[in-house]
Parts: sequence; structure tokens; C-alpha cells
Amino acid sequence: MQFTINSDLCSKHNVILEVTFGYQTKARRLELGLPKAQVIDAMVIAAGERDFGLPSEYLVERRIKARFPYHRFSNENKKGKTCVKTPAVREVFGFKFWDKVSFIDKSGEKVTGYITGLRERGSFEISDLDGHVLTDKDYKKLTFMVEKQGNSWTEGRSIIDAVLRNFKPSPLPEQLIKRTGSLPYA
Repeated sequence: MQFTINSDLCSKHNVILEVTFGYQTKARRLELGLPKAQVIDAMVIAAGERDFGLPSEYLVERRIKARFPYHRFSNENKKGKTCVKTPAVREVFGFKFWDKVSFIDKSGEKVTGYITGLRERGSFEISDLDGHVLTDKDYKKLTFMVEKQGNSWTEGRSIIDAVLRNFKPSPLPEQLIKRTGSLPYA
């Protein structure tokens, strides 16, 4: 399958494609002292042997999300038993799935997030665009910001927030040699 895709791309666009393996990308990333992230790996692969710097301003991400949770309960039929599927809730107290909302957290700061869990009683699960759960809040404590239109969100944010959020520096090759006696990719 991969060979077919590569050959089609080569013939249509007159380009030469090279296959890159994970150990090569990891070696190059460690060489440059960069953290592990999909965005960084894509930049390392695209740059090839050339040096590059991280973008200083913003990273624009586009996420495609489901319009709403299609299954309300897990309805596994076991041993021929049938069960009635109840429809998923689409809107509760004027809030819909993936609406952008803001709220005040425990430290008193204003935080924005997306509704990722609707509950009929009005308590919503709020997450960031990556899916990390921020909190559960009552609908009375939420401020509506933007209604989701279509099935994708585009958000611009600082590269530091997006990539280096939970960054723990990876050891440099010299430190790996001291610790293990050889490089893992040599």
C-alpha cells in the first residue's frame, strides 16, 4: 500500500520521495536537542540535513472533532440479548458539544476550554483542544464564547504552550554515552 502511494505521488508530481524511519528522526532530533512531539518530528523530517529553528511566534492547529457523542451508553449485545439505544443528548441548557466556553478556575484566572462532556443535569466536562480534561463545571459557572460550526476547530497558540507544555529535556548524546557507553541509534 505504501509503495503504491509513494509511486503515485512520484509520477504525478515529479518528485523523489525518501522513506524516513523513526530511529533516523529520533537521532536527528536528539542531535538538535529538541523535545519529542509530532510537530517537532514533522519539522525534523521536512528539514532533512538542513538546520532549522523553532518558529518563534505561533503554531496554528486544526483539529477535526465529532459533532457530538454518537453513543450515549455502551450498548454491547451479549448472548443474543437486545437493548434499546437511547439517543445522545445534543443540547443541555443551551450548551452543545464542543462549544467554546470560559470559566474562573480555583486560582482566580480566566480559563477557556471546550465542552467535551454533556450531562443532562448541567454539569459539563471542559477540556482543551488536545483533549486534556481541565475541570467539571456547572452550567451556571460557564460563560459562552463561541458556538462550534462545522466539525473542525482552528486555534493559534504559542509554540511554547503547544509543544513544550510538559517538556522534560531529553539527554544529550554525550550524556547518553556517559550513562550507557554507546548511543542508542548508532
